Amino acid sequence: MCEINLEELKKEIPEIFIKVKKDVRRVVDRQRDGLRLGLAELGMYQGGFIGGMHFALGTDIVINKTPLRLLIELQPYEIVWAYIYHILMDMYINSLGVLIEQQRREITLRITENVFKEENHPAVILARNGIGSFFPNLKLNFATPDMHPDGIPVDYIYNDYSYENYGDNKISLEKVIKDLEDRFDDLRVYGDERDFEIFEPRNNPESSNCNIPIRASFLYPELKDDPKNKILISPECVEESLAVLVKYKFKNWTEVVSYDRIENRDTEPFDLSNSCVVPISTYTFLINLRRTNPSKAEEWALKIKRNIRIIDDYKYGKITEQQFQHKKSKVESEINQERNPFRSMARLKKDSDLTLDHIEKYIGKIGKSLHDQQFDQAPFSVHIIPKTHDGNFSVLATTGLSHLPMYPPQPMDFFKYSELIIKLPANWPLPKEHLTKNDFLWPFEQLLILMRYIHTNRQWFCDMHTYGNGNPPYPFVGNTGLCGFLFTFPLLSFPPEFCELRIDDTKSIIFLQLIPLYKEEMDYALTSGPDKLLKQFSENNIPDHVEIHRKNLFGSNDPLVNVSETAGEWCPYCNNVLREVSPMGTRCCQCKRLIVRGRDEKLLSLDISVEKPTVDGKEIEKAEKLFFEGIKYLKLLKNEKALVLLTKAVKVNPYEKRAWEVKLEILNKLGRYQEAEECAMEGLKYIFPKQEEKWANELDDKLIKEENDVK
Repeated sequence: MCEINLEELKKEIPEIFIKVKKDVRRVVDRQRDGLRLGLAELGMYQGGFIGGMHFALGTDIVINKTPLRLLIELQPYEIVWAYIYHILMDMYINSLGVLIEQQRREITLRITENVFKEENHPAVILARNGIGSFFPNLKLNFATPDMHPDGIPVDYIYNDYSYENYGDNKISLEKVIKDLEDRFDDLRVYGDERDFEIFEPRNNPESSNCNIPIRASFLYPELKDDPKNKILISPECVEESLAVLVKYKFKNWTEVVSYDRIENRDTEPFDLSNSCVVPISTYTFLINLRRTNPSKAEEWALKIKRNIRIIDDYKYGKITEQQFQHKKSKVESEINQERNPFRSMARLKKDSDLTLDHIEKYIGKIGKSLHDQQFDQAPFSVHIIPKTHDGNFSVLATTGLSHLPMYPPQPMDFFKYSELIIKLPANWPLPKEHLTKNDFLWPFEQLLILMRYIHTNRQWFCDMHTYGNGNPPYPFVGNTGLCGFLFTFPLLSFPPEFCELRIDDTKSIIFLQLIPLYKEEMDYALTSGPDKLLKQFSENNIPDHVEIHRKNLFGSNDPLVNVSETAGEWCPYCNNVLREVSPMGTRCCQCKRLIVRGRDEKLLSLDISVEKPTVDGKEIEKAEKLFFEGIKYLKLLKNEKALVLLTKAVKVNPYEKRAWEVKLEILNKLGRYQEAEECAMEGLKYIFPKQEEKWANELDDKLIKEENDVK
């Protein structure tokens, strides 16, 4: 029986935790600050229990009090101390980004054996045999969690946001909080109230909090010192929000939002004269430019308003089709020159140096570099990082892919400059002097092959895309069945800031991680979606690094199994996945081009507009005349007469998009919302037939679900 009770033990747990952090830093040279320790009654079930908890990206480590009470009653102090040391070691390593349990066990055992030399030391026994080692009759123990209506209460006993000592290195609370505030400000999506709708802000009334501006000072400088423009958020919540903000920005890149305060002057809410509507891709470009060059950002936003005015002039019949096309081509040429300036060789060399510095800052020191001798359009290189900052992995990172832009469709223009990384186990055989052909060389070769493929075939990749080693995809080498990759953002192992490197106002480099896949897993991603595949990976503890003999979720991992062609098909123009191709053709949801199957069964991409009229020339002229007459009455504020003429126009030519849009605006202005909804649904049948079909299918699914619920 232990000589001290739980209350006395609480005072010693922080000291044990400080020793754990020092031991981890000494053995694997990795540390993390800003963690809180707490205890909670998480209960026990017959045959096992949870020793402690730490959620990925969180800052709380919680020890289960239920088994700890039992251990205090049954075992001496030395074993109780070793048990707490082991639980804290496991949870602390989890907080460092090692989320796979088997990897944590291996690292915990290595550190524990290094610290405690005796094989029969209780901490070594726990690390080797598990947390149940000193619990007799574990199957007979059962206790329910201390569940309350608002959750399980946590008794916090330590918070290392205040001070932490590692020799001469002392990190203060103020420095930690200031660093988090700066990181949040740099990763904000909108710079105003909308950022706090992306995650759920919370504060800690018993500790210090970050003081976050509701409206960012670079957008609203007059509110910089306004106390009402501040919100208190706990450091843990701020740290968790960083990855959420980055993921939100990348996932919603084409969403249309309002960019306010084009000119830096006070305006009323919803002041349309000083705002414009843009996709998040353009919005992010504008606010990043506003940090460094406010006058340039204002100039760009005013150009966007000018372009919107040109579209409105065409919509309301103020300019002809020919005038509109002329202005449109002039604007596109101007934007292309501004956003894609010529980059000299010296400038590209500087870009490459910045990329290497970025890699070393967030991943680790670069060792050897392998250079491609077969491609002369760009200096492709694969850099070997033998040891990441946490010491758990090796990494391969590319440079040179961003030397030239990729070829994404316009909405995904943000991804045109990218670099790639692959994570390898720490014991992966790395080339010493020169490349020798062997079964462990394929990650290097595949990175070089992939970079050549992208620029030779004018392709592009982004988050959640897949790539196979041919079709059918064959295993990379004979010792594994892995045969493809999934592209993801490297948010699991590296800080959110690593995902994007801003070179200057016109160029950002996006880093994508390649996760190796089996053929069956690629098929699942193509047919069910990559998000569902990643969820399966998380539930089955599939690592995001190369493991040549890892479990195949949907088949065999034997490389000798006969392979077949992948289940999905791709748009030949933008490489987007096509779920199915109908005999009449399919509209690609990404590039909007029509995809048809040719005589040789190959897919062809045709630049045929969605709005293809089936009416003759006379009907088109008649509908246009009715439209312009309706516009005249609209200018005279005779809405009802304008509505009659526009209704006639869409009956004569249902593909007259401008007539549908103006009719919809008039109905909304008159408050006839039911008719407006009917007008919108009717117009969608002719203007966006695929979208209307999708809505109809979703409605059918909803009705079927409701019918099943009733049954």
